[in-house]
Amino acid sequence: MTPETFPVLLGESQRTRLTDIADLLIPGGEGLPSASEVNTLGQPLDRVLAADPGLLTTLVEVEARPGSPDEVVSHLRLHDPEAYERLVFAVSSAYFMVPRVRKALGYPGSAPRRSPAADDESDFYLEGDVLQPVISRGAIYRAAP
Repeated sequence: MTPETFPVLLGESQRTRLTDIADLLIPGGEGLPSASEVNTLGQPLDRVLAADPGLLTTLVEVEARPGSPDEVVSHLRLHDPEAYERLVFAVSSAYFMVPRVRKALGYPGSAPRRSPAADDESDFYLEGDVLQPVISRGAIYRAAP
């Protein structure tokens, strides 16, 4: 089995600067790692960007802003709340994808849940003879070797 691969959309220098910014948003503590400790801006961020490519523009703009990471975050919070929200969303989404973080929080992640059929659900599928052609045709399968 091969690990999932996602397109790499940010360069190393961009990731380094964004990691410094992410550590201001998620500094760690109380048993939780900081954003940089779990490489939030590595593959987890690539997964976020694969799911929502529109966040890339915001991240590139934030990374290019002049000033220290603290100045950038303060400026965004006060003067560009939309960009700040998108930055926080991207970083926190990537952070919570990291298994070590979920484990520290006691959250196993989403998993398939059994969804048994309701008592009369089969009646719905049998209304109007929708399945009659399949029932009339009979079983079709190929025996396993």
